[in-house]
Amino acid sequence: MNQLREIVLGAAIVGLGAMFGTGLYESIANAPNFTSGIPSSLEHARSFWKVSNPGHFFRVAAPATQLATLLALILSWNRPRGRRIWLVTAFLLIAAADVVTYAIHIPRNQLMFTSPLTASPEALQRAAEEWGDWNWVRVVLALLAATAALIAFSKREAVA
Repeated sequence: MNQLREIVLGAAIVGLGAMFGTGLYESIANAPNFTSGIPSSLEHARSFWKVSNPGHFFRVAAPATQLATLLALILSWNRPRGRRIWLVTAFLLIAAADVVTYAIHIPRNQLMFTSPLTASPEALQRAAEEWGDWNWVRVVLALLAATAALIAFSKREAVA
């Protein structure tokens, strides 16, 4: 059971790190490209993301990471001592990032990338800027969740 608990926690840490890294990449590399020169930048993004887009990654990685984090929490509920609070924290933080995704990002993604571009350039610009601002919130939440999981990992049972 100890080995399984550590493997699952390791998977959660990898997933949380991936969520942080890809979110950071989105903010640094992708968002500046579709937030400037609207609406033509959105048309270019739509052309570029015809086959696949970042959402394809996040639709798999986000729930898998949440599941691994929750499973690590369940497996570590009683032991090792001091780990539970950090895994509860990690799970709540990464779940909060998903709340931001559903409340903020998905509606703006639909407006910018899937719906016909009939909204005014000002409305599209506002949506893009809000997307970018809130993505930084997701990045911070993922970083804090990964940090909490790493602290949880440091709470290991002494080897006799």
